[in-house]
Amino acid sequence: MRHLTGPFVMMLAVALVPACGGGGGGGGGSGPSQEQQTAVLSANAAGNTANQSVTASTEAIVDSGSSGATQSSAGSGSSINYSASLDLVIDLDALNAAGNDRYPNATGLIHVVASGVITGSSGSGSADYSVMVEATTDCVFNNPYQNTSGTIYAGSTFNYTLDITWSWTDANNWTISVTTDTSLTNYSASCTSGGVTRMATINGSRDVTATFSSTGGTWSGSWSITSYWTIVTPAHTVVINAVNINTIYITIDGVVFGPYTAAELLWWFHCWCV
Repeated sequence: MRHLTGPFVMMLAVALVPACGGGGGGGGGSGPSQEQQTAVLSANAAGNTANQSVTASTEAIVDSGSSGATQSSAGSGSSINYSASLDLVIDLDALNAAGNDRYPNATGLIHVVASGVITGSSGSGSADYSVMVEATTDCVFNNPYQNTSGTIYAGSTFNYTLDITWSWTDANNWTISVTTDTSLTNYSASCTSGGVTRMATINGSRDVTATFSSTGGTWSGSWSITSYWTIVTPAHTVVINAVNINTIYITIDGVVFGPYTAAELLWWFHCWCV
């Protein structure tokens, strides 16, 4: 199960502690109303289903050829080797190597099929994949702090591209760079907030770049994102435009708020919106 966890997010955690105030006004200089905040919470719950599915799928693919390089406690084994064809099932209730829930606050099964072109060697190379993600069961992603959730239903599918490059010297010295490009057209998910469930339609794109490395056995990671999601429910239309991690605009029924940093978004909207 997962929400706001995993290497793609946790490597930024120290930067996302909101201050006692917040910034980035809008709508005439004022902050968002309670109704507008609730609209963003609901829309984000729906959009988060795709975000978290891509993160889980990407980690599984990267780890498949690197002995778990996305996990800070793991090394890269004796080499890095990727297959041109992968067929994986991700259990969002699975445990990690330490026996803890690897995907907190998410549940369900995801089927991932990746086909690509591999070049280079175990010492250095690249893998360029086309990835299909399918919800084998209903998959639910919860925000326990705000009592919201997003659901993709069994049989839902979408595609994205994944590019991996690597350089490997030994188990303690290596680098893996990852880029994902996700584009959705009329993708459906549901969002539940305040006990009310609504269907949502998601359009837009999200690009993520991450680097995992080990130097002398010390693991590190870096992460960046750009995204532009338009999320429509029967009640509201919300646009989440992340120019980068600290320049984010939120548009609610045509009213623009921002720019916000990620920490300010947590302050105003109480959710991870990128």
